[in-house]
Amino acid sequence: EFIQELCSELRIIHAIQIDRSCIVDLDSSTDKKFSRHLVVHLPNGELFADACATGVFVKNFVGRLAEEVSTGVLAARCVNLAKHLFVNSQASNTNIASRPLDLEERTQQKVVAFDAKKTTCFVDLGVYTRNRLFRLMGSTKFGKNSSAALRIANANEFQFPTDFGNNNFYLTDQKPADITPPRNSNHDTNNRDATTCNQRKIRPPSMSQDHDAF
Repeated sequence: EFIQELCSELRIIHAIQIDRSCIVDLDSSTDKKFSRHLVVHLPNGELFADACATGVFVKNFVGRLAEEVSTGVLAARCVNLAKHLFVNSQASNTNIASRPLDLEERTQQKVVAFDAKKTTCFVDLGVYTRNRLFRLMGSTKFGKNSSAALRIANANEFQFPTDFGNNNFYLTDQKPADITPPRNSNHDTNNRDATTCNQRKIRPPSMSQDHDAF
């Protein structure tokens, strides 16, 4: 239902026709955290001007959904989306100083105003800024195992080339080899330090930030 609404927003605002098959649906969810990344392929190679322009579109989109949740309009059209668009927030909302609000702040006010239980939209509105790295398929956050790699979601309908899949990008975690020196060895301090370093677990290249994309 969320993707359905996203496609409708693009059609209404930009007169662009797409469907689910135009969207790469990536998943890095774990038992503790829900995380999905949508990469939209617009027709004829069209692109937003930059990340900030994309952010304006996404924030207006979420603002519209938030307003329709508060009025009950969305529930009449998309029952599940209206029910689950907002989730419990782990952090309390901070007060905004008395000054003119920018678009993100006005949208965030719409998001939290309808519910006093400290909820937040599951769409991350804070990633559409200049200095962001685009997370690549197959990447993991630092210190995370391969089960948290950004992988093709089971619900994905975007057509990848034949023989292209998650197994092209990451391997299951491997136990480090046991290279402990013999008990009676006369290794010097430098050799022991090197051995300790060699025992560290080698992981696939990781990304330091987790970013949703459209």
